[in-house]
Amino acid sequence: MPKLSPKIYQEDDFLTQKQLAERLNKSVRTIQNWRSQGLLPFKRMGNSILFHWGSCKRALGVKS
Repeated sequence: MPKLSPKIYQEDDFLTQKQLAERLNKSVRTIQNWRSQGLLPFKRMGNSILFHWGSCKRALGVKS
């Protein structure tokens, strides 16, 4: 289970891959791998890929 940064986050935040990687203390490449393996739910908005923080937490079993 990934460790969270010590900040408080809102469940409804939408994040870029870089922001999600920072929150989970993982590399952007790890986030890309997890996304392509279907481990992380995401949305495409134009050319951007966004992750809903609450959904990602549930998918990875992260505790707040």
